[in-house]
This record gives sequence, structure tokens and C-alpha cells, in this order.
Amino acid sequence: MDSGLGGESGGVVTSNIQAINVRTGQAEVVGQLPVASEGMAAVISGGKIYLLGGSGSSGNPQSAIWQFDPTTAMVYSAGSLPLPLAYAGAASVGSDILVVGGKTTGGSNSSRAIVLRQR
Repeated sequence: MDSGLGGESGGVVTSNIQAINVRTGQAEVVGQLPVASEGMAAVISGGKIYLLGGSGSSGNPQSAIWQFDPTTAMVYSAGSLPLPLAYAGAASVGSDILVVGGKTTGGSNSSRAIVLRQR
């Protein structure tokens, strides 16, 4: 199984969290983000999926960090980025999460690399 988290469907930004069977291509909604969002960075760390930034229906970048627990299908607030970002990259490095690049408010490209340390 793979996951689809937020995004756009038919021109509408969605809050759906989907599990996708990679063999059949069939998707099933398994949860909901608290807000509709697209362009989020996603990374797996410690068995949880972290969703970073993104943009909402207005198209403005967001700074929210969400944690999705695939074993319970629950979504939790996990803090915020130091600036709103959409379409950034993310990687798990040990117990840290690295967020790079992305679009900031006003559509400028970010050249920042942000290290998020988990406690």
C-alpha cells in the first residue's frame, strides 16, 4: 500500500488521506486532514508520516506540520515550520527531518534548509 495525502481532485483542493493499492491502483479514503491542502512535503519518521507546509484552497503557503499515524488513521498537530512553505522537499535523517526549498508567500523560491529535531 502507498498513501495519497491531500492534493487536488477536479480542481478542488482536498483533505482526503488515501491508501493506494500499488498492485491494483485502487484507492480508499482512510482519513481526513484537518484542512484541505496540496503541495505538502511528506516524510516517514518513527513509523509516522509527517506532512509539512503545503497550500490551502487560497493557494497561500502554510506552515503547519501534521503527523499521520497509519496504524490508527489519526492526524495530530505536530508544530509549525518557521515560515510558510509549499512544494518543499523533505527527508528523514536519523531522528531529524530535513525540509529544503519550496515556495514561500508571494511565490518566491526558498533557498533555506530547515532541520526539525524530534524530541
